Amino acid sequence: MNLEKDKNINIAWDIYNDPAAFSKLSKDNGTYIITIPEISGTNWHIQLKSSDFSIYKNKKYLLKFRANSASPRTITVVAQENFPLWNNLGFNTVLNLNINPEDFAIPFTVDKDCAKACIDFILGDSKNAVTISGIELKEISSLEWKNFVTGKNIFLRPIKKYEEFYSEKMIEDIKTFYVELEKKYFDEMTDFLKNECGVMAPITGIGGALSKYDSKAQENCDYLDFHIYWDHPKFSNDNWDKNDFKMDNESILINNGFENKLKSKMELVRNESTDKPVIISEWDHCYPNDYTFETPLFIASYARNNNVRGLFHFAYSHENLSNAKYDTINSYFDSIYNPLKLILNSLGSLAFLESKDLKTTVTDKYYKLESDILCGISGQINSQTVKFDNIQIKSENEGALFFYSTDNKPINQSNQIVFISLSGVKNTNSLWLKENYYDWGKAPVLLKKMKATIKFTGKHPKKIYGMNQSGTLEKEVRIEKTDGLPGFQTQEGDTIWHVVYFE
Repeated sequence: MNLEKDKNINIAWDIYNDPAAFSKLSKDNGTYIITIPEISGTNWHIQLKSSDFSIYKNKKYLLKFRANSASPRTITVVAQENFPLWNNLGFNTVLNLNINPEDFAIPFTVDKDCAKACIDFILGDSKNAVTISGIELKEISSLEWKNFVTGKNIFLRPIKKYEEFYSEKMIEDIKTFYVELEKKYFDEMTDFLKNECGVMAPITGIGGALSKYDSKAQENCDYLDFHIYWDHPKFSNDNWDKNDFKMDNESILINNGFENKLKSKMELVRNESTDKPVIISEWDHCYPNDYTFETPLFIASYARNNNVRGLFHFAYSHENLSNAKYDTINSYFDSIYNPLKLILNSLGSLAFLESKDLKTTVTDKYYKLESDILCGISGQINSQTVKFDNIQIKSENEGALFFYSTDNKPINQSNQIVFISLSGVKNTNSLWLKENYYDWGKAPVLLKKMKATIKFTGKHPKKIYGMNQSGTLEKEVRIEKTDGLPGFQTQEGDTIWHVVYFE
């Protein structure tokens, strides 16, 4: 039982403006409203700054306050020495503020005594006004658990913040305890399910959220699992508000972003040199990101080449299918309403399950996939000419263009190849109205076609047809010669599928 009392630290607050910036402070019974007419481009040029106070080595402290802003923005909160070189004293935290007030709590310790410490709210990176109230600084003996599990802020979760109060050796001891405790639970769970319930399906302990310690805890489980998303929607105000969210709308290929995320996840599940099977039980490139055509074949080839045993797209549908309306995309994730995801996921299955000698060449603009029965390119392939064995592709716009044999023969031996080419998907009249606000539009769903020239440098095509979504052949497509090579234009016909028969 803890009988020590928390000690309030009395401090005053005032505004600091560098000559290059300007803000105004309004005080009202513990509420501080900071309006910011002019910023300089340097965030610390405007601060809500505390008076000096004393702080002591190895003591525990807790800063609590409520804050919001006129529009979504970030602020930085820091404890530091109030004299040059302004060394840090325990924390330097970036927080997201929104229109609705939120409660924040930051526990910290310091590694030295300081008689002139201060806390600064650094506000000079945006003109959005900020309101801060209920500021409390206490020396405490322990954390109040209930204060750290409320609200929407992940950074308030208690176990993460308890680390601030322990030495590195103690932290490792605590982690070892939790790993052993979790392992005991998973061992007993697995034994019960298999030996008492007769479960024959593979069993794992943790779905999706992994740390470097989880493979140890799941030593006796059948496989390890992780989740990965690209451009998951972020919500500034109400979670899962379909009209108020933010996306970065970036390609997976910029700075190898998606591949690096995959590598870091694989390192987590395969640390300690474990040879346990790995499954990706959730993945998605979320709509309405403009580059969703890049990911299905990319993750399929990565998973195949890195011995991932299972790959599950999230999700097919969140709704009862009897109530589903298939003519409008109404989900960030679900493929049942999104023809681009359905089409490219089917090719991803072919790459993951059937392709041999799968090779992927990645640039910062596009990637090229080659295997025995499936080949293609995806990304920002505008004006790029990409060569495969016996086939050459030049595209006028970004997108995905893949081709595969239909008779299980290698492409260069096949008598029939299907080409699929598409550049994007959206609802009719859907658009971003302004930052964070999206109009989902209305039916019908529109697929954007690729404009590409296909040339055959090996066997000559005999016939080429457009094909509809039911697999029925439609109008014959003209075979044209360019530079003496036969080929066709993917924009011919009202379709994204073309079937090529060879002589």
